[in-house]
Amino acid sequence: MRKFASKTFGRTSEKLRISLLKDETDIDDKNFGIDCLVKKFNSQMNFARNVLNESKNFLAAMRDMGHAHRQYMTVLTEDLNLLLGDVPDEDKEELVKSIAKIQESWVKFYRDMNTDMVASLIQYCDEFPALQMKIEKRERKLLDLRRSIRIANNAKQKGQSTEKLDEETEIANLNFNAIHAELLGQLPLFYQNRLQIISSCFELFFGESSKLYEDIHEKQLIVRSVFHKILMNEPEVNYVAKRKSVRSSIYEDFSPGTASSTSSSGKENCFDGFKYD
Repeated sequence: MRKFASKTFGRTSEKLRISLLKDETDIDDKNFGIDCLVKKFNSQMNFARNVLNESKNFLAAMRDMGHAHRQYMTVLTEDLNLLLGDVPDEDKEELVKSIAKIQESWVKFYRDMNTDMVASLIQYCDEFPALQMKIEKRERKLLDLRRSIRIANNAKQKGQSTEKLDEETEIANLNFNAIHAELLGQLPLFYQNRLQIISSCFELFFGESSKLYEDIHEKQLIVRSVFHKILMNEPEVNYVAKRKSVRSSIYEDFSPGTASSTSSSGKENCFDGFKYD
């Protein structure tokens, strides 16, 4: 315990001395390339954590939206009897089933995104602490090496024996070089793999979101058809097919043969009564 406290105090004092005196030694050359890698690592770690947090927030909002949609549609369904009297059981059952299918889409999206994207991001973020600990360990070993070199140099200047101090310096140098070389090999590889992980998560997000919106839209049109059938007491309208024919009907309504006029200059207009100047 006393040895640990002494080493911790020595590292702290060495760090403070370096900061105040801006002392540099020849071992600073070993930092070449590491500072840049550590900055990239820290940026990568912050980015991954932010993406994970915002992904969780987004999915929570989507879950709440699904709950709100279910509550809204439930109220509409329950109030139909108050508005129309007794709704036929078969119509009510059809409406309930159509609404339930929309809810299934929300639940599936939330479940799949948690299972695939969020789980992958969590696993990715869990890889950072081990490397972070190695980076911090390297900093401690560097402080030990600096301190050993400084103490040995001071002893030499005073003409004192440095045999034991040289041994401590050699041990400190070996310990530092080991962790330094390990990080030089691991940090670049870890940084290169980031694009594949983040890219796969984004592709999953955009793909699943697009499928959700399209799926819900189609199912909403089915619910709309059932509501139309109940409220208007008319045959069910196929709004899914109707939506697909909207564009063609627009072109038919404004075709030159049905809604056009000719100006004095001989130019055709697509609206009656409109004249070119």
